[in-house]
Amino acid sequence: MEKIIRFIYKSALYLWLFICGTFFIYYYFLYIAHNGIVDIFSYAPTSVIDFSIDFKQQPVTINYSYKVNQKKYSGAQEVAVEVAEEIQNTEITILYNKTFPMISEIKDISGNSSKLNECIWKMGLTFIGFLFAFLILKFADHEKWIGVYARGEYKSRKQGEQK
Repeated sequence: MEKIIRFIYKSALYLWLFICGTFFIYYYFLYIAHNGIVDIFSYAPTSVIDFSIDFKQQPVTINYSYKVNQKKYSGAQEVAVEVAEEIQNTEITILYNKTFPMISEIKDISGNSSKLNECIWKMGLTFIGFLFAFLILKFADHEKWIGVYARGEYKSRKQGEQK
């Protein structure tokens, strides 16, 4: 039983590190693709095919689709309620990345509702998750927790060394 608990415990930690690390890298590259560091990629405007605003959840989600080179793409952007109400009655323009057309954003949205801000927040959250898992992996008393889950013991390896 202890071997199974040890395997599950270690697997969960490594899976946690892998998922957080992968999402951090994904949002970092998305941040670069939205020209967050320097203007590497050029963006071109296109018109919207379908457009809907979902006010049921917070933050409000704007779903849209657009066409580039006879291929249809879709995207979504989370915005504040005030921004969504402002956009609801206007015609929107989508800016798409010319190199990667599936990466897009709504023109004229800046500040806290922008795609760059969303990438920064998600990179920060995934970094905190990765850091937390890494600290657990490096500094936690694993034998103690495996013993707690496997045998119901609450005995630290460090307590045994002090005797």
